[in-house]
Amino acid sequence: MRFATLIGASIGLGLLAKYAAIYFVLCMAIDAWRDPRARDALREGRGAIALAIALALIAPNLLWNANHRFATFSHTAQNAGWKGFPFHLGDGLKFIATQFAVFGPILFATLIAVAWRAMRRGCEQPEFRLFALSVPIVLLLVVQALLSRALANWAAAAYPAATIVVTAELWRHWPRLFRISLWLSVGVALIITLASPPLFASNPYARGLGWHDLATTTQRLAEARGAQSVLTDNRNVTGELVYYLRDATLPAAIWFRVDTPRNHFEMTDLLPEKTPEPVLYVTLNSTSVPKRFESAQVIGEQQFPTNALPVRQGRFYLLKGYEGDRAN
Repeated sequence: MRFATLIGASIGLGLLAKYAAIYFVLCMAIDAWRDPRARDALREGRGAIALAIALALIAPNLLWNANHRFATFSHTAQNAGWKGFPFHLGDGLKFIATQFAVFGPILFATLIAVAWRAMRRGCEQPEFRLFALSVPIVLLLVVQALLSRALANWAAAAYPAATIVVTAELWRHWPRLFRISLWLSVGVALIITLASPPLFASNPYARGLGWHDLATTTQRLAEARGAQSVLTDNRNVTGELVYYLRDATLPAAIWFRVDTPRNHFEMTDLLPEKTPEPVLYVTLNSTSVPKRFESAQVIGEQQFPTNALPVRQGRFYLLKGYEGDRAN
């Protein structure tokens, strides 16, 4: 029972940290399908104890969501981006390719090889358990990438178990290849961390520096035009401006006009009816938000490197006379 308690606590705390912990339940079900001892443990009530403890820990989160229109679930669904059932072969192949960088080219290639061998010839139960805790996660995210999108780091949960099985395989049969993989990973990490940007075709830190540039321009225009507040229409922009302008006195708000909040800012930082004006509106998209104001003047545009932001251009409006939802 002690082990069931630990498993239940691990699942519950994991879910509080990140909903991806639900992968563990799926992986354990796959392991129990193969392992009679695991099935017996579930039937003897230890599975029910683990489930009860996990539910008790996650219950406050579920109750909070129920009282807030399941905001975090909406945010997760927005990240998943499921709209119908399109098929993006290129995105699926791109996700697979990125895993060679995330896990390591030699390690990921070895994982594919040993998983394929296990599928064809079978394997012992301990090895199967490690596959059950890793391969299904990668495959699920390949499907996610084919249907919508999947970021490279989303598969990170697969690699603790995969590291054990792959390291054992390399150390038993190809120890020299294991050493090459180890030093390759260390070398790449040191180059990225210590090398100066001119050694790269593009600045590896440009994505973060681009947001800093956007915030600097926002503050400069706000001071020059006397803006009393900042408005955005995107959670990424909102988060970055809140961080980089944390020492400024400008209140920041996000434009939100859908039924269910999709992120923290749409719950807590909405545009009030009596917002301080003039408003500096920062957007990276074509938008109809300026039509909600009596006066909307474009006061600046700024080009950003393509590897610094998702789009190339930020546009800045000075807005006055908020008309609320009466405007068309």
